[in-house]
Amino acid sequence: DCSSAESVATVIPIIQHALEGKTSDLLRSSNDQGTASLSRVRATVAQAAMRIEDIRTTQSDPNSTRHFCMGRLKVVIPAAVLQEADRGRQAANANTVSQLADSSRIERDADAFVADVEYSVQPTDDGTHIYAEIENSDGYVNFYAQVLTSYLLRPVVEQARLEQERAAAAQQQAQEQQQRAQNAAIAEQRGAILDQVRAENRLAVQTINAVWGNIPKPMRDQLLDMQRAWIRRKHADCQIESASASTDPQEQEAARLRCDTRVTNDRINYLRQYSTG
Repeated sequence: DCSSAESVATVIPIIQHALEGKTSDLLRSSNDQGTASLSRVRATVAQAAMRIEDIRTTQSDPNSTRHFCMGRLKVVIPAAVLQEADRGRQAANANTVSQLADSSRIERDADAFVADVEYSVQPTDDGTHIYAEIENSDGYVNFYAQVLTSYLLRPVVEQARLEQERAAAAQQQAQEQQQRAQNAAIAEQRGAILDQVRAENRLAVQTINAVWGNIPKPMRDQLLDMQRAWIRRKHADCQIESASASTDPQEQEAARLRCDTRVTNDRINYLRQYSTG
């Protein structure tokens, strides 16, 4: 019958066999052939202690020896296996074993997981063996297979994650070095540009001083107030132009000097009409 020790002893290996097959399939799909050896899968499945409780007969026929049964499949997975499985799932950015159990509608009680199991049992005609079949097993078999696969793949997944992090760190370091080199080049360029505009401005200042000195004194006296007003206006206008050009101090100074040089050259052309030199 459904609850006899012989029947249960026949059903459990069928579940284990289904679990071995599903686990092997998941491992093969991960492209890690070394971890997917059947002997290792079987040894891992064997660590999960299975028993069927609360067994009841759901259907029987007095004219047949076949019985349809339902029970509660309780699987106890060693704590170390669960810990390793959670580590593997974390490294793979997957949910935890408990979360997987919830989504699979598997009850968890510490290291034990419980799910409904349906099966049928029937003795052979001579009564020497029992034939059994399990029904609707995809849900709980897939859950246990995912847990065991995460356990078996944990070293591989963690190594891959570590290599990925190392590659990301190396890439970050390379980008930072490239950025430092670029910043240094930009700073060198800004310094060179600033030296150039300073030299151009010095030349403009020297030129306007020379032109101003060649203007006869009586005319200089007449132009002096206008020249002072021009200087104040030049400083104000170039400060505004500098502030709007950039937030970088060197670029602001370069913009101010360019403005000063441009306005000074315009003033030189104006003053030349009064110069005798």
